[in-house]
Amino acid sequence: MEDVVEVAIPESLSTCAEYPALVQNVPEALRTIGGEGGVSRAASSGGRGRRAFLSLRWRPDDPMCHPIYGERHGNTGLLLRVARRRASAAGGPAGEAEGAEARVEIASVVKGCYRSAGVFRFV
Repeated sequence: MEDVVEVAIPESLSTCAEYPALVQNVPEALRTIGGEGGVSRAASSGGRGRRAFLSLRWRPDDPMCHPIYGERHGNTGLLLRVARRRASAAGGPAGEAEGAEARVEIASVVKGCYRSAGVFRFV
């Protein structure tokens, strides 16, 4: 008989934004897409009008900086939180310890993803 794993799926909903760069400073990256308010307005617009797009401005304080618009796609998925215990300093490199278990839990349900299809010019 197969083992059955039951997982509780939380009721919290999230919106995904594919960011076309390596994020090293999360607050600054969030500021370039309009902050939490900009993401919230785009997600709650329901795909209507100008607010349906998520705009990315590499230099948010520069009025001459042209935005890059991300369009909402109706993807649905799960946001996973993965944690693994690190090996001790005497036990060797992290991740190679025998018996190290990874803990995986579902953090949120993702409803929709903002993605830009254009080519980016980093000017």
